[in-house]
Amino acid sequence: MSFLKLAESLTPEAYEALKRGVELGKWPDGRLLTSAQKQICLQAIMLHERRKPSEERSGFMPKKKEDCLKSPEQQKSELPAQVIASDNA
Repeated sequence: MSFLKLAESLTPEAYEALKRGVELGKWPDGRLLTSAQKQICLQAIMLHERRKPSEERSGFMPKKKEDCLKSPEQQKSELPAQVIASDNA
């Protein structure tokens, strides 16, 4: 079986175990992942996720809806009046 077919046929449990292993840097039994194992796991995760919608993939970053570089005055003017009142109390 090719690596691609293996990665695409991962069960949800195996997929989550690989993701968790990469996140924590260790297998469920506590053994540390080597650098090579992390690379292989990441490749398998990415290949498995390629059939998912982009917003469900690991590392997905949504597009910015608006400019996040606002002055403190602009940010404060957008807050509800209750929040501003509690800050001044």
